[in-house]
Amino acid sequence: MFFIIGTKYKDKLLTETPSSELCMNCGEKSKHIVVRERKYFSFFFIPIIPLHTRYVFKCPACTYSRKISRAEAKEYCNGTGMLDSGLAYSDN
Repeated sequence: MFFIIGTKYKDKLLTETPSSELCMNCGEKSKHIVVRERKYFSFFFIPIIPLHTRYVFKCPACTYSRKISRAEAKEYCNGTGMLDSGLAYSDN
């Protein structure tokens, strides 16, 4: 008897910025997205237990992503995020 176990990431798009942002990696001006990434323990390729959750601010042009806090992700979802400012790209 054998078991197939492992881990798997699942992404969920939370929101898109209402205005275009300048990507600090590729220089493209586009609407960035906020994504929730969850890592799951999987058993026979079925995700069972969530192990880790992180939120990222991602450029759709080059797929460059930067980790943000849960509070920052919530601000972006509520429309009160730090849009069009240099503070939007500060590393925490």
